[in-house]
Amino acid sequence: VVHRLLVVLSERQAWLLEGIFRISGTQDAVLRVWHSLGQANPFFNCDTHDIAGALKRYFREITVPVIPFEFYPQFINCQDSSYDDGVNLVMLKEVIKALPEEHYLVLDMIAEFCTIIAKYADPPVANKMHS
Repeated sequence: VVHRLLVVLSERQAWLLEGIFRISGTQDAVLRVWHSLGQANPFFNCDTHDIAGALKRYFREITVPVIPFEFYPQFINCQDSSYDDGVNLVMLKEVIKALPEEHYLVLDMIAEFCTIIAKYADPPVANKMHS
């Protein structure tokens, strides 16, 4: 689901739109996209914000988050101020690599997409989605 939605958002160059994840699509259209994801063309006659809304809905509705609950303490520990930033980064990389493969791949896809969005946060494009 995540891959399919991100591919369509990328094809539509969603990073050029103001507030791609901040501005919501219409509820009816988001639900239409959501309920038709198994069909051949669920993105017919919908706005890019509707597709982004379906992606946000996916993350709200999954029972196990992208970063599973049992990994929370390890992620929080990566921000321990008693370590320098280099150590924190190494720890963070190790925790991310320890995620279940499916979770790692989803996190990687989202991080890559958000990196592209951040590149267009300021003028002249100014999608206003600062990191």
